Amino acid sequence: MKNILLMVILMLMGFGLLAQEYHKAKFKVWGNCEMCQTKIVKAAKSVEGVKKAYWNIATLQMSVKFDAELTSLEKIQKVIADTGYDNEGFRSEDEIYENLHFCCKYERPQKLNEE
Repeated sequence: MKNILLMVILMLMGFGLLAQEYHKAKFKVWGNCEMCQTKIVKAAKSVEGVKKAYWNIATLQMSVKFDAELTSLEKIQKVIADTGYDNEGFRSEDEIYENLHFCCKYERPQKLNEE
């Protein structure tokens, strides 16, 4: 009986160590269309540690779920900006923005938090 109890305790401790704690975040990402949605989500998911990413076209809200031991919200936002999409954390470089497809060019916000 003691062996079984010990085994159960060790198994429960092992499962606790395997469980990852994911962080959730929401932030605004500027864009216009389904092509933007595809690029924005693909950029976010390309970051190691991102488990889920969704961008709502109507509200411009990005939802991400990520492992904070592998990445950060700032890194995810930077990768999205490097793809051409301004967000609450970073503004895309003008040259990158200008290379977006014509239907993806959104009205850019005047200033972001970093400026």
